[in-house]
Amino acid sequence: MSPSVLEPLGLSAYQRVKTKKGLGTVAGVCEDGHLWLQLDSDGDQAVSFFGRVQLTAESVRANGIVPIDEAADNSPASRRRSKHSLNSEPCPVKRIEFGGRSVAVVLQAHNGPCPLIALVNVLLLRGDIELSRDIKYVKLATLRTVVARHIEKTTGQRAIPLENENVPIEELLRKMEIGLDVNFSFLLGSDYMMTPQVALFALAGVELVHGWLVEPTESLLTSAMRDTSAYVDDVMSMVAVIDAQRCEAKRLADLADKQASADDDDDDDDDAGKD
Repeated sequence: MSPSVLEPLGLSAYQRVKTKKGLGTVAGVCEDGHLWLQLDSDGDQAVSFFGRVQLTAESVRANGIVPIDEAADNSPASRRRSKHSLNSEPCPVKRIEFGGRSVAVVLQAHNGPCPLIALVNVLLLRGDIELSRDIKYVKLATLRTVVARHIEKTTGQRAIPLENENVPIEELLRKMEIGLDVNFSFLLGSDYMMTPQVALFALAGVELVHGWLVEPTESLLTSAMRDTSAYVDDVMSMVAVIDAQRCEAKRLADLADKQASADDDDDDDDDAGKD
């Protein structure tokens, strides 16, 4: 898995590639000289394409293994396979000095699971959870389990009430692998409408803060938000109303300017008649 081994081949760990047998992911080079790839069609099984031969960039290409852009195959089936494959790949782990101690932090292997990784890293930096010192990669499933156990240990909760059912915390953490659906206020950076995922951060003792705040100079918009609601779902329709109000105000101002200009012309005519 060492970059020094893969770089001369024009490859990198967990890189997506096109092969003669379909799309796959680079797993690494074993000590016995085999290049291992995980094919989408084989699930979690690893497939060896090379025997004990000299591995070079030329030999890799000659055997039909070529790095690809994920966007090149954009079919629904490919997107489903890619999403499952990317989210099942381990994330790199590195150690940093923080607060006078060595702390593990989790890095993203690909875009996607940033909310889960962000939550994990806050808990790691605070010392609420720990990862083994010798760990180099960690699966998202492991992170979900670690966080769920921490929340259960500190709060006694294994699920969060949602309408008529209790949603397991680990299920909510799984959804956070692909994003975080929130409805926030444009007036206060820490104001979110309560949802199971927002409640999950609260249970972990982590405050969510955003930077999408309305400009202080937008007095009309700010006033309207304070009178009704500043949450995203309500603001979209509100902005349309305010835009209409601004257009009407501009129309009336233009009419007033034209009327004032016409009155000035009349005064000029009157003055000319007197002369």
